[in-house]
Amino acid sequence: MKNPTINPDEMLKSMAAEAVKQHKQIRTTIRDLTLEALQIRELRLKQINSVVRKVTEGVNVGVGGGKIKPSLTRSRGWMRPCSRSSKPTRSRCRN
Repeated sequence: MKNPTINPDEMLKSMAAEAVKQHKQIRTTIRDLTLEALQIRELRLKQINSVVRKVTEGVNVGVGGGKIKPSLTRSRGWMRPCSRSSKPTRSRCRN
């Protein structure tokens, strides 16, 4: 009989969801969970994106429904609020 293997990405997602559902020190718990997940993986862009995506999905599930799609938030540049654009815009970032 095969031993079931645990998908680390799904485990990370469920741990993040559970942390949010418990409503105790959410920020600290999510930070520690993210840091631990990054430490056990190779530090490559693909792995970092995977960790951020799964933690985000887990938080959304924990909040109640997963209504925010990580692909939409990434495409709007929320991770790069201070990026330079071709048009000058008012921003809270100082370049």
